[in-house]
Amino acid sequence: MLFGDSRGGGFHRYATDNNWLVPHFEKMLYDNALLSRVYLHAYLVTDKQLFRCVAEETIDYVLREMTAPGGGFFSTQDADSEGMEGKYYLWTPDEIFDVVGKENGQIVADYFSVTADGKAELDGYLDDYAMVIDGLLTLHEATFGGEWLRQAITLARIMVEQFWDEATGAFYDTGERHENLFVRPQSTFDSALPSGASMAIMVLLKLGRLTDNHKFEQIAARALRSVRELMLQHPLGFSNWLCALDFYLSEPRQIAIIGSIDNPATSALLHTLRTTWLPNKVVAAYDPADPTSVSELKLLENRGMINNQPTVYVCHRYSCQKPVTDSVSLSAQLRGD
Repeated sequence: MLFGDSRGGGFHRYATDNNWLVPHFEKMLYDNALLSRVYLHAYLVTDKQLFRCVAEETIDYVLREMTAPGGGFFSTQDADSEGMEGKYYLWTPDEIFDVVGKENGQIVADYFSVTADGKAELDGYLDDYAMVIDGLLTLHEATFGGEWLRQAITLARIMVEQFWDEATGAFYDTGERHENLFVRPQSTFDSALPSGASMAIMVLLKLGRLTDNHKFEQIAARALRSVRELMLQHPLGFSNWLCALDFYLSEPRQIAIIGSIDNPATSALLHTLRTTWLPNKVVAAYDPADPTSVSELKLLENRGMINNQPTVYVCHRYSCQKPVTDSVSLSAQLRGD
């Protein structure tokens, strides 16, 4: 169980006493990222402002305390420092050379990807790919930036190439380019973090519906079938798998938004979309002013603005309802009225 920080925002890892008075002060990025989504969904379902407040405070904490100056996020905020319960160090190449010499220092720096500008070439394991793809899809929905969707599609193809095993019908945690191990690891159960495999299935299902890529959907369906019995026997260990299964069986809505992200009318439509509880959906956005927009998507084919107004198409298997340009009509379509 996690311990909420009512003053600083976010969640500590756990309490150190039976009365839940004193937390263990370490905060993990993945705990706060996943919990902010849970509280946001709780707010959308119940309309309780408390849940919205917790979600906003958690995100504010991450932006304030866990965002790295050069981009990206810190994975954790340590419980203590300066010699108490662990202390983290950042090493520069020169500091390594001073300790072990130039020749050996270069070996160490190369091994740990230590560079003068702090950048490292790493990409990654299955969960790295899957979660970055999920983040890119969310960025596309939030910003209309076509580049994010293009990167998500590219990474998904690499993910399948590197981690999917056609013979066994399953994903492995390590890719084809990783060093050969005695046993190639394969994590199936969801735990504190969703497993790499379940996240991979989720993003492939989303991209399959966005891009009309049947291979992505076929891989996802086959992987879901492979853990059918495990999901039945151990549902609490397959929470994200079950979310992916729900997405697969629910025939999610496909939503195309055409318009400028800077247009207030677009913002009004987005507000309606984002405040409607609709967990199983995919969103493709086309901003005519964005040169990177993925206009070639099937979901965006022949989808233009009506009367030069930002327009939303709510579709199912690429068969769309009447396009709408106002929030009231959009809300009715999303509710199924």
